[in-house]
Amino acid sequence: MPEVSAERELQWADIAHITQDMLAEAKAERWVEVAELDRRRRHLLEAFFAPAVLPSEAAAVAVRIKWILEIDKEVVAIGKSVRTELRQKMGG
Repeated sequence: MPEVSAERELQWADIAHITQDMLAEAKAERWVEVAELDRRRRHLLEAFFAPAVLPSEAAAVAVRIKWILEIDKEVVAIGKSVRTELRQKMGG
């Protein structure tokens, strides 16, 4: 993965861990936990972007954001699947 500053790399490690946890919780259909992890991740992302991204970090940050978006797509797909399944069970 392209490089970012050491401080951002540490922040990213936490963001990546929470993102992976969100996917695991979604797979286990623990939606309250997914929501809590999302809140925590949002705060970490705000801190990550609080200092402006340097031009030398732009490519690395873009790769990381794309990764988050891919994981988030998986979480949303799981949620939609579960919702559809519940609707079918409820006769709707």
